[in-house]
Amino acid sequence: MRSLKTTQNDVLPTAAPGRPSKDRFISETRIPPDSMNAYIELNSFIKIRGLASTGGQAKLLIRSGKVLVNGSPETRNKRKLSAGDRVEVEGKEHVVSQDLVLKRPAAR
Repeated sequence: MRSLKTTQNDVLPTAAPGRPSKDRFISETRIPPDSMNAYIELNSFIKIRGLASTGGQAKLLIRSGKVLVNGSPETRNKRKLSAGDRVEVEGKEHVVSQDLVLKRPAAR
């Protein structure tokens, strides 16, 4: 029978044999706190850049198919944009900057 006494160097498995423990999985996939909310929604980006004066106008512009994200047509208003993404509206290209994505307020 195995002893339950452990030392500091012992590692106790917390998952079934052959499967990683939850603690190990979480620690390996941890996201740095600065990048957890590192995106801006397409409709917000369009309003901030002054390409539409209201949210309704931004929505209509996006739904019309005249907005390209990284070269592909995008019709989703809430499309998450990361720093470096390229948004093209009416032939003019706009690049999402790091300061825009980090200034976004965190969700409650």
